[in-house]
Amino acid sequence: MTIRRRRWPIFRCSWKARSITAAFTSPKSYGGSSYFIRREGGNWLVDSPKFLPQLVRKFEEWGGIAHIFLTHRDDVADAEPYARHFGSTRHIHRLELSSQPGAEHVFEGFEPVELAGGLVAIPTPGHTAGHFCLLLEDRYLFTGDHLWWDRDENRLGASRSYCWYSWEEQIESMRRLAELRFEWVLPDTERGCICRRRRCGAGDFPGAENGTKVPMSRLVRQARPNQVTLSALTKLSL
Repeated sequence: MTIRRRRWPIFRCSWKARSITAAFTSPKSYGGSSYFIRREGGNWLVDSPKFLPQLVRKFEEWGGIAHIFLTHRDDVADAEPYARHFGSTRHIHRLELSSQPGAEHVFEGFEPVELAGGLVAIPTPGHTAGHFCLLLEDRYLFTGDHLWWDRDENRLGASRSYCWYSWEEQIESMRRLAELRFEWVLPDTERGCICRRRRCGAGDFPGAENGTKVPMSRLVRQARPNQVTLSALTKLSL
């Protein structure tokens, strides 16, 4: 199994095979990762992997899937068969609904939406018109295709080349993230990895020193024509 378990109750369904057809990720979502969250009161799936017997069995062992949060239209993959099999509630913004017309919970507007205790949907339009991130317990931010850790540049980043709706709005959405508290960035894209502040040096976050708690700068600068850089993460409790 290529579900990676950490010290938290989050499992990443990722691309660990040479061929995407042999991996848990789906070509329907361009190889994007998805995440399984074990929670009392009902487990959550963030975006969707392939509908595979071995995954279904493992999810059944862990108590099933009560909810599926879909960040945006690109990464719905096999959300529908998972929802049908487990009787899950799918959560998606109305502007992305054409990708999951049978979704059980459709939210509107661009204000944060509390979906359950400690789980908040955060509006981040830009990559697509109705893109939302999911914030878990003010600690884990599931960012879909909005934000990731750029391994080449060694910093948080996003892509103008793969922005399907509005780069200007995506930049503004970055500014709104600056007001949040979180420690981990968990993206869908395989280009980016799971990133925690403690894994980064002070040079990655100007003005910060390793191990200190620092406010995210309100500055969001356009470093390159196709990238946005956040100068620091927000008040990290490490």
